[in-house]
Amino acid sequence: MDFREKTGISFGPIEAYARHHLRIAPIIGTSIRLSLQEARTTPASPSQLRSLIDGATLTLQELRGLLPSLQSVTWSYHVVVDSVVHELTTVSDGICVTLAVDDALNASTRLALEGSLRGIAARLVVALEYGD
Repeated sequence: MDFREKTGISFGPIEAYARHHLRIAPIIGTSIRLSLQEARTTPASPSQLRSLIDGATLTLQELRGLLPSLQSVTWSYHVVVDSVVHELTTVSDGICVTLAVDDALNASTRLALEGSLRGIAARLVVALEYGD
């Protein structure tokens, strides 16, 4: 396995939901999942997220088209209240982007989980900018 394969990022099948066109895809090789959802409650135009179909595999090329400004946004870390879900979120190009991981066993510290999420966010940005 070369460096590109180790540091690259790939996704599993998309789960599609109607609420603000929510789309969720697991990140292969991790327990982290990527969620995309309309940031506005009343979209002015048809959602671009509709092109991401339930069961299809999410690709970097699709994400590039949806999130061309992702490399220039700031991410926010938080733990969902009354939950074991840790999230890193941002809004880019009218889409709320969330990286989330469950820590059901409380085996990891907040710092470790935040580091894992920020590492995946960095890998995602690099893959979108320089990937094939």
